[in-house]
Amino acid sequence: MAKGLRSSSKKANRTKLRSRVFAPVEKARAERLHAKLLETIQQEKPEAAKKSDMDVDKDSTNTTEAIKEDDFPKGSSYLTAAIPRSLCEDTITKLDPAQEDLQMRNLCFHLGLCSDILGFSDEGHLKFAFDPLPPHWLNMDVDAAASAAKKSSKKDDRKVRKPGRARKPQNSMTFPKSRGKGALKPFTGGRVNKRR
Repeated sequence: MAKGLRSSSKKANRTKLRSRVFAPVEKARAERLHAKLLETIQQEKPEAAKKSDMDVDKDSTNTTEAIKEDDFPKGSSYLTAAIPRSLCEDTITKLDPAQEDLQMRNLCFHLGLCSDILGFSDEGHLKFAFDPLPPHWLNMDVDAAASAAKKSSKKDDRKVRKPGRARKPQNSMTFPKSRGKGALKPFTGGRVNKRR
């Protein structure tokens, strides 16, 4: 009974916490991202750059992007995701459903994790900004710790293996050899004999 009461009270507390604490934060984030998406949709989508032409104004566009990226905290990461063709084109064409599904899942995944939407990249993909990692994540030295752990584990393995090679497993159970009082006897049946 107590276990059921505990689980139901935990469930009630969890739902209250979700509705009172996390729901307003998630709602505000969703509204902010929705407003950014609407703003981005209103912008003109850049034309795909031709590879044969030389871009003379490329440096000027890079400086404007650098100014935009300075507004975000240091350590922010930026990713782009292709917009599915079903969202872009009005013409009815036969699209590959597997490819379309993959692009849609990729776009939704990035939308769910991003902290802000920056606009379109030069290729016409949607550009997302992600929050920076906490400082203790940036200061971690993963490779050095892993190599040190590998070296020490090799030495420990050699020490452990040597004494255990020559031993055979031994049975530690012993049975009484005498048939005296308390000796094990084979089962002959119940205490009460059946009438025949």
